[in-house]
Amino acid sequence: MDLQLECVLEAAVHPDVKAALVSARAHMNSGSGGHRRGGKALVPIWEATRQRAAEVGEWQVVRLLQNSLDYAEGRILQPDFDEGYRLFQEGARNENLRKFAVKTLWNLFGFAARASREYVDEHPRAGVDDLIAHFGSLSEDARFLDAPEDRPGRYCVLRGRAELGV
Repeated sequence: MDLQLECVLEAAVHPDVKAALVSARAHMNSGSGGHRRGGKALVPIWEATRQRAAEVGEWQVVRLLQNSLDYAEGRILQPDFDEGYRLFQEGARNENLRKFAVKTLWNLFGFAARASREYVDEHPRAGVDDLIAHFGSLSEDARFLDAPEDRPGRYCVLRGRAELGV
């Protein structure tokens, strides 16, 4: 994140935006024992900085800060974030990250196809809106993914977990 924030600082032009970014970096680097700080306290700082950048029309900074927020709030994964900023780093594209994305999408779309078939078989009168609602429910349950101890590397989406909030 510090490297990415450095890139955002280089892209910033307006003094208010630069000052807010310097403040964000100071917060990140203020941890004890050389540790970085972040977490929930950093998110409002980035949001305010993104807002100020939008007010002065620094859209590149807005986009870069939105990437930081998406990562911090779990909307994108670290491999996605890292791949997006490889241009700011030395070296070639990480082929393992591409393969990871391929396998993830392959499994995701396969799961979607199987889940759709199962749902339609169980609910023959279901319409498109019903199927979309079913996937919305699956999405909420996925936030509570189970990783059984006896099956390393296997994960289960247990239906109803979102309602229980477990």
